[in-house]
Amino acid sequence: MSQQEIVQILTAITAVLAVIVGPFVALRVAKRQSETALSVGSKQSDTSQSIAKLQASTNVLSKNRQEWINTLRNEISEFLVCVIHASTISAIVKTEDRVTSILETMKDVLLHLSNARLLINPNETDHKSLIAKMEEMYYGLKTPDYNFRQAETELTLLAQVVLKREWERVKSFT
Repeated sequence: MSQQEIVQILTAITAVLAVIVGPFVALRVAKRQSETALSVGSKQSDTSQSIAKLQASTNVLSKNRQEWINTLRNEISEFLVCVIHASTISAIVKTEDRVTSILETMKDVLLHLSNARLLINPNETDHKSLIAKMEEMYYGLKTPDYNFRQAETELTLLAQVVLKREWERVKSFT
């Protein structure tokens, strides 16, 4: 396994862990802060405590969602870079090294596609459309006349719609 592959795998694992572990840590910190405020003798009413808990939960959810958006955006952009790289190699390079280079790049494409699959919500139509376009582009690497320019534009537009909607959800929490 090359150093680049190790770095890519570690980056993906770190991103997934941050999305999973981050909210639990933030909730625990918020809970401790709330307990500390109460133990110091703070006389908050039930309403104030409920508001504080709601704010803490909202902050955690907002932070978690923002990290998810950033991770998905990075996976999609890395996917696009790898797909365009692979399509360029197959169009330009005509040597024995071409096969090795394309296989390495296709492995990277598949890694980013798999990560994106794990990040999306399979119950949302636009999320499914995003993954379907990514899969189409992946299989397009095996088709000599596939139009990568058009597919790149379509994928970018789909991603912008999903990411914009998710960003609006984040803003609604704050």
